[in-house]
Amino acid sequence: MGDPVQLLRAAEGEGELTWYYVKFEESGAEGWIRGDFISTNSSANNSLGRPVNAFTTDELFAVGGGGCGMTLWPADNPGSFVFFNGLPGESMWMKLDGTMTEFRRTAASGPEFYGQSATQSFVSNDGRLEVNVTASVGSEKGYESVNIQQGQLILEGVSGGPVNMTVVGDAGC
Repeated sequence: MGDPVQLLRAAEGEGELTWYYVKFEESGAEGWIRGDFISTNSSANNSLGRPVNAFTTDELFAVGGGGCGMTLWPADNPGSFVFFNGLPGESMWMKLDGTMTEFRRTAASGPEFYGQSATQSFVSNDGRLEVNVTASVGSEKGYESVNIQQGQLILEGVSGGPVNMTVVGDAGC
C-alpha cells in the first residue's frame, strides 16, 4: 500500500487518462499523479468529496456557457479550465465530480474589467457550495481581452475543508 494522499483536483489527459493533483498527507508535498497509479475507490473517493475537474470549451458550450467572460485555470496547468464566469456576470460554471455545476454570483467588489470584478463570490444553485475568487488584472492580451496575472479561487462547502487554488486566466470578449 502507498502513502495516503488528498485529491485536490483532476484533469482529463490524452488517451482518456485522468491526472490528479494530490497532496501527500505525511510530507505535505504536492504534485500531479496519473490516475492509474493511485486508488480512488468509492469508500475513499477523496477527502474533499467534490474534486475540481478541468473542463473543455465543448463541455462549457454544451451546458449553455461560454462566450465573453472570465476563464481561470490553475497557475501550474495552463489551459486546464476550472472556472468560467460569463457575461452578464451572474452565472458561473465549474466541473465538480465530473459534472458541470452552475453557480450564481452573490457579491462583487473592487476594480471592474470586462463585466468582471476583482473580488467575486458565487453559490451553487443547490446552495451547498461557495466559491470566492480574487483576480489581479495584468496587461491587455489583445482586442477586448485582459490577462489575469494572478488570482485565488477558494471552493468551500466540501468535506475535508476548503479547496484553495492559485489561478491565472483571462477576461474579455
